[in-house]
Amino acid sequence: MILTPAVQIEQVCRSYKSGAGRIMAIDNLTCTIAAGAQIALIGPSGSGKTTLLSLLGALERPDSGKIALFGEEINGLNEAAAAVFRRQNIGFIFQDDALMPELTVAENVTLPLILIKTAAREIKQRVGEILTDLNLQQFSRSFPQSLSGGEKQRVAVARAVIHQPKLLLADEPTANLDRRAADKVLDTIAKLAATSGLTVIMATHDPRVYQRFPRKLEMCDGKLMCGC
Repeated sequence: MILTPAVQIEQVCRSYKSGAGRIMAIDNLTCTIAAGAQIALIGPSGSGKTTLLSLLGALERPDSGKIALFGEEINGLNEAAAAVFRRQNIGFIFQDDALMPELTVAENVTLPLILIKTAAREIKQRVGEILTDLNLQQFSRSFPQSLSGGEKQRVAVARAVIHQPKLLLADEPTANLDRRAADKVLDTIAKLAATSGLTVIMATHDPRVYQRFPRKLEMCDGKLMCGC
């Protein structure tokens, strides 16, 4: 049986205006990523990693080319359709945990389920389960400012996957953490990927992080240098 790839990128270009000219952030990129893959997207700052994640997350659109996620072409979606697609299929983790300080841990994790109108009883069950699975249950009523950096980032992971997305996009999620806290976050993501079949694409320039990934895609000047 042939499985539909998680990601299909065909001759994608993305540029930005800079002064009188344009900077090519993604330059004629073609790549296929299998469902369930765990990918480290590596390369120096300015190589196009964040732009590629934004394109895959339907936060930006390419100038040309095609992007399909799990068989559905996303570059032609309007803003409303793209928002619905993200809520149903994609989880995001950023360098900054981006938790809402006025909400408790449990309330922060609940937000994606509210957006997709999940029933209250199911919300309570799923939030309780994921906080327990990630050893965060003791913080459920705590506010983010009382947590360490590593604990907040693990809450961000829980929030990113609570709605059971197919694809997790992470942009330097361990950059602000010490080694021990970073390892806990990476262990959490690896556990989720192994148990759910989640496809993971993580941008990083840290060798301690990308050495843990079975597959690496290296970018430079908007091009893939190796890996596809």
